[in-house]
Amino acid sequence: MWCRAKSSSLWHGSFVPRMVMSEFKYVIKGSYADNNFGDDVLLVANLRVALSLVEPEDILILGQYPEFVAKQLKIQLLDKNENQVGINARLLVYGGGTQFYSFCNESAGFTRLRRLAALLKHPQRIYSGLKRRVLPQVSSVNSVAALGVGFGPFVPTSRAEQMFYDEIERLEWIGVRDTESLKLCSRHAKGEIVAGADICFSTELWTHFDFDGQFARKLSGVVFIPRDWHHSNAGAMYIEPMFAVAAKIAEKGERVTVVLFSEKDKFCASLALKYGLSVDVWNSDRFGIDEFLGRLADYSVVVTARFHGAVFSSLLKIPTVFIEIEPKLKFANIAFGDETKLWSHPFCPSELLRLVELSQGEIQTEKVACKIQDQSERANLMVKKFKNFAATKLGNFR
Repeated sequence: MWCRAKSSSLWHGSFVPRMVMSEFKYVIKGSYADNNFGDDVLLVANLRVALSLVEPEDILILGQYPEFVAKQLKIQLLDKNENQVGINARLLVYGGGTQFYSFCNESAGFTRLRRLAALLKHPQRIYSGLKRRVLPQVSSVNSVAALGVGFGPFVPTSRAEQMFYDEIERLEWIGVRDTESLKLCSRHAKGEIVAGADICFSTELWTHFDFDGQFARKLSGVVFIPRDWHHSNAGAMYIEPMFAVAAKIAEKGERVTVVLFSEKDKFCASLALKYGLSVDVWNSDRFGIDEFLGRLADYSVVVTARFHGAVFSSLLKIPTVFIEIEPKLKFANIAFGDETKLWSHPFCPSELLRLVELSQGEIQTEKVACKIQDQSERANLMVKKFKNFAATKLGNFR
């Protein structure tokens, strides 16, 4: 049973007023989802960078779900759907993750119906959506940067693609996490570009966590990290076969757990219940990031459809099977080395079972370990270069 984690310098339960000042040195912007482990860990990583440069009172977070920030972090916040007139930023930073993208969904009609149903269930989203389109953005920004970001894929001529073209020209400094994003930026960006990695690979931001020590106490078993997928029919085809394989492994008496990074993965949660599988769900009110990572270290194989599942299982030296539901899982497979395993469309159950069985009893090879070390070094260097850039824009450096 998971219990509440001890608070740390970035995890507090006190409420922070929404706004107490209008001028900030450092503004972090991102589509941080409500209680999503990948987004929460990206936000914490970005805050650790920001706090090495400025004081907490000089930071503002622009996000969609300020409740998480208000409950957990002693940082000022503003819902990105609120009026931002009068907010001045010395440095605006797109804080990691995939910032601009669009998918071509073969079931567009179904997607529209699903979105309409969600709006009827939560009518306040209509108001929020309208505000997001008509209200002004941050009034004054001296400099704009992006740290550890990914761009794309894009549906040609989509709104997301046009937003990318408009914004990329404003960015004075860009740290990208993958080669495809680097290619996009090289064609369109005017600012400095750094070929980095996902910011969560920066081990210097997680010095308090003993990755090697966690690996040393690793137990046996397989953890599956799925996600609901509404962006494309092809990507969503993995879900049922994956759960069938998980159930088959559990029937053999092996330890199997389904870990959900978000409470919004309702379909995956229902399938776990259907197949009688053990489930753990990330919730920042119940436990902390370190405890969550320690939980993953208890397994000998990870099967993940979540990118940050791949990042941290690799740092933990756990053999991992990547599920290619979107391009960044393929990029991770390439970046981590050809000895890592990728389960791709049409998602044949027997192939996944074969990959899991091959992974059991394995240890991370020296070749893969070198690839992961390269990602960490890229991320550490990216953060160092960003801090040098930010110091010149902020006018001071702690």
